Amino acid sequence: MPVTPTPVVSVPGQVNQTTIPKTTQSAYRQMIGEIHQWNPDCPIPMVRKWINNAYRDLIDARNWYGLMVRGQVTTPTVYTQGSALFTLGSPQVVGALTAWTLNMVGMQIRAGFSTGWQNIQAIDVTNQIITLDLPWGNPTVNSGYQIVQTWVTLGYNIKMILEMVNQRQGWRMYTNWPQAVLNQYDTWRTTTGWSFAVVPREPTADGQPQFEMFTIEVRMPPRCGHGAYIHQQPNLMRLEHAGEIRQVAGGVAESEDGAHEGIG
Repeated sequence: MPVTPTPVVSVPGQVNQTTIPKTTQSAYRQMIGEIHQWNPDCPIPMVRKWINNAYRDLIDARNWYGLMVRGQVTTPTVYTQGSALFTLGSPQVVGALTAWTLNMVGMQIRAGFSTGWQNIQAIDVTNQIITLDLPWGNPTVNSGYQIVQTWVTLGYNIKMILEMVNQRQGWRMYTNWPQAVLNQYDTWRTTTGWSFAVVPREPTADGQPQFEMFTIEVRMPPRCGHGAYIHQQPNLMRLEHAGEIRQVAGGVAESEDGAHEGIG
């Protein structure tokens, strides 16, 4: 079923599509009008649902070329200035001689090399206090620490990674390993060096796909990207005005009226 894609929304770090693929034939309004001619008694919301169900089945059937996007991932160097107090059962980490900024929200922190990464949910810049997304589950410790960007998001629209390369080192990265592989190989993530794998994780708190970059590069900012991703196409948009619905439903689907219009 040829369809018109939804309007493009710019996603940081990606080369976004700006034109409709040449294979596109029917607009959303035209499809609604055609179906409603076959069954004039069918409610318009049900017609929309039929179209989107068919559309979802179609785009999930294979990796269509029109669903590929290209982007890149760059992460900052490891931050270790000062020391930090981690308290058992508390989500707050108190810094001493640190200079934490709001740019670190969404990055990961750990004490030493054997405590595992925890996500930074918020930062009190004035008092130099980090709030973790989970309470600290290890013994209380006041020590050195590391802040890195080892968990990354490639955009809300990403469904899976097709390819990714490490541009700094010039090699292809392993993709779509299960977390069990990393947990078996390096449970504490003590290995450092050049990143060679990108592994799916659980979604972020706001529902975005999340991936782990392995290993951590400590000497210079890694630049892993220009990979090709498959993105999850959203549902076709609904028409905004009831008058437009009545006009399309009562007209000829392939007539000039609305023939060149985009999605409602």
